[in-house]
Amino acid sequence: MSEPLIQGNRSPQKIRRAKELRQQQTVSEQYLWQNLRNNHLDGFHFRRQHVIDGFIVDFYCHQLRLVVEVDGPVHQYQQEYDRERAHILHQHELHLIRFTDAEVMEEMETVLRKLRITCQKLSEQMAISPLESNAKDSFDSIPPDGVRRDEENK
Repeated sequence: MSEPLIQGNRSPQKIRRAKELRQQQTVSEQYLWQNLRNNHLDGFHFRRQHVIDGFIVDFYCHQLRLVVEVDGPVHQYQQEYDRERAHILHQHELHLIRFTDAEVMEEMETVLRKLRITCQKLSEQMAISPLESNAKDSFDSIPPDGVRRDEENK
């Protein structure tokens, strides 16, 4: 039986705000989500704008206890808040990986490679494997417009 999701402080207001954020994702969050959704990343299931102990994280893989954050310009002004938030997430034994908007938009292949390596290491440490039937064979990212180049010619 799998471990339950971390609930903590999941007020109705936070849940409502998470739903709003899913509708108002930044361009970089949308771009990364296109590459994570539907188990695209080696079969691992990610949630977006997920509430964990009162915080709304950008992306979360419960199976690996992995939080993925995409930091926009506002994060340069809230570094103390981000440190405290990271500390609390670590107290829940969660792993945190951060990328900037620029990394996601300009270096998606590198971002996905780092995520794959992180997922691989965590899955080995936890002795788990992704849902093999859901794993995608391609290592190509989905471009910001959502159209894979091999699909354009069809």
